[in-house]
Amino acid sequence: MRIRGSWMAHLALGAVLAACPFASGASAVAAEPTVNCKALAERVAHAAGVSLGKADDAGKVFVLKAAHGTDIHVRCRSESNRAAIVEVTSKEELPARSFYDSLARIGAAVTGRPAKDVRKRLHRCHRVAKREADGIAERAVHGVSLECHRSEAGSTFRFKGPFPRQAG
Repeated sequence: MRIRGSWMAHLALGAVLAACPFASGASAVAAEPTVNCKALAERVAHAAGVSLGKADDAGKVFVLKAAHGTDIHVRCRSESNRAAIVEVTSKEELPARSFYDSLARIGAAVTGRPAKDVRKRLHRCHRVAKREADGIAERAVHGVSLECHRSEAGSTFRFKGPFPRQAG
C-alpha cells in the first residue's frame, strides 16, 4: 500500500513509532531511579547528624536516633524509592528553630535542593496547614511531595519519593 500526502505519511509513521517501545526513547529498564532503603536511611541520618538506629526485620522501616521530642522514620514499601517516605515528627505544634534546621538539611538530602530553599517551603507548608480545617497541607519540592500535618499534639512532615538518586 502506498501512502499519499504528507499527513498520511506522518500518521503511518506515528503508528509505527507508537508500537515500538525503543523509538520514543523508552528502554526495557524502568526509567524510575531506585534506591536501597538502608542507603536512603543512611543519607537522611547523615543529613540530620544522627545515628542510623534500628530497622525492622525486612529492612523496610528505619527509626533514626534523634533528639528528645523528635522522631525520624524512613519507610520503604518496596525497593523502588517511589514508595519511600521520610517522616519527621516534632511533639511541638510550633517546632524550634533547630528542628527546622535539621528538617531543612534532611529535605535537601532527599530533594537535591539547597537547604535554604527547602526551609522556605517547609515554613510555607506549615503555615498553610494551620489554616486548613484538617491541619494538612501538601507542596512539591523539586519533584518530591511534601506533606505537612499540624495539630496541638505536634507537627509531622513527610517527604514522599521518588527521590533523586544522588540528592544532597
